[in-house]
Amino acid sequence: MSLPYSVESMGRLCENHPCHRDEPDAALLHYPYSRFDELKQKASRSCPFFDEAVKGNEEAVKPCFIIELDRKAYMASATNDTELMRQFYSEKIVIHNEVSA
Repeated sequence: MSLPYSVESMGRLCENHPCHRDEPDAALLHYPYSRFDELKQKASRSCPFFDEAVKGNEEAVKPCFIIELDRKAYMASATNDTELMRQFYSEKIVIHNEVSA
């Protein structure tokens, strides 16, 4: 799997410089929204094309986001519709464990 950017290990050094990993089975863990409030707060500061996002123009904000989930979260938060944002957060960010009886 080739990522569109360099992934460095955090806090580890290899001969006084960050370690770069190139492992085919590596996974990128991305936790940008640990709380619902963080989703709301990012809308006005994540991309300079906020006016286009408010209009629903997702194509215009693509250059701001490498990860599709971030772009979708930004578009949801740009609506300023709390119910829509909560729905997005619940469906796309929160992992729901299904418990079978």
